[in-house]
Amino acid sequence: AASKIQAHVRGMLARKYVVRLVEEAEWPVKGWFEYTGMGRDCVQINVKFLSNPSFDAWRYFRKYGKQQTLLERIQEMQAEIDSCLRAYLGPAEYAAMEARKAAGQAAQRAKAEAEREQQEVSAMSIADQESSAIEEVVRAEEAEIGRAEEERLLEDQRLREEEE
Repeated sequence: AASKIQAHVRGMLARKYVVRLVEEAEWPVKGWFEYTGMGRDCVQINVKFLSNPSFDAWRYFRKYGKQQTLLERIQEMQAEIDSCLRAYLGPAEYAAMEARKAAGQAAQRAKAEAEREQQEVSAMSIADQESSAIEEVVRAEEAEIGRAEEERLLEDQRLREEEE
């Protein structure tokens, strides 16, 4: 009976310890506080915060993280920045700034498109050069085969004439 009670108590303590460890795994940092008495009404306090070596980022995110996507957060931040700029600059200056930004983005897109087209032209030119080089090699091989065939025919004709 005593061993059953002891096993039950140890099981309860172990379960409490596991719950505590799981909770501590969600702490990004651990605090270390040290108090040293210096006199009757004085104390020296030493405080250190250390990164938690057993920190579980996934559990922390599941418990405290938002389910928003990064894109939604960036869009919200951009909307807040735009509203602050609109309030600070005024509607006319803000519209001019947006027009300049849009023109810059259009210029960047046009530049990127021109670079892409230039790369395509270069690739096509290289492909044409390779194709013409291959054609020259094939024509040279065909000419060599033709000369060899012609020499063989002449040799055959010469042998026939000698036999006759």
